[in-house]
Amino acid sequence: MHLKQIKTGAAFALLLACTLGSPPATYAGDKGESGNKADRGQQNAEYVRTSNLAALYEYDPPGVKLSKASTAIVINAPQQFVWDRLVNFQSYPKLFPRLKTCQVVKKEGDLIYIESLLKPQMFVSQPCQHTINDLEDKPDSLKWKLTDGNFKAVEGEWKLRSIDDGQHTEVRYTMEVDPGPLIPRPIIVMALKMVQREAVLNVKASVEEDFKFAAANKKLN
Repeated sequence: MHLKQIKTGAAFALLLACTLGSPPATYAGDKGESGNKADRGQQNAEYVRTSNLAALYEYDPPGVKLSKASTAIVINAPQQFVWDRLVNFQSYPKLFPRLKTCQVVKKEGDLIYIESLLKPQMFVSQPCQHTINDLEDKPDSLKWKLTDGNFKAVEGEWKLRSIDDGQHTEVRYTMEVDPGPLIPRPIIVMALKMVQREAVLNVKASVEEDFKFAAANKKLN
């Protein structure tokens, strides 16, 4: 891969991460705001272990327009608890740190329309974006589609499956994106991997923290 393509991929990954509200990918050797090297290493090891359940990164079959990738992780909380956090749209800035605000602007049956505002960052030309969320298959699937923003088309789905007698939840996150004709498909898929990896780790950490807090309060009461 040429240096120009690598730079393009890095910029695309950052823009995609900003659009979806999650920070750009970091690795075990990094020291970010959310923890030290040991914490990052533990997170990465957990990701590798759990993603062996169902993680797939794949190109589209011929004829499919959007580039698609999927990954999975296990969250140590019941499915209903995980679902409730994923559809608590006002709390999305906690799940996805690059979001400044998120609010519900309209509801039509199982369709929830939200407006989110991105924090100031590079490559973002349109900080305000709107998303349609489909809750028809609750609590097993949350589908969403970006209606405007910094890309031609972005769609996603969170699929939940109860495991371990209801104690834990397997979460699969699938994304499809069309950034336009200028970025090669391999770079798109590479960027999707990076963004998904961070998104599922953010959700896992936040939901498990909330579940531990809720469980502790329940014991006290």
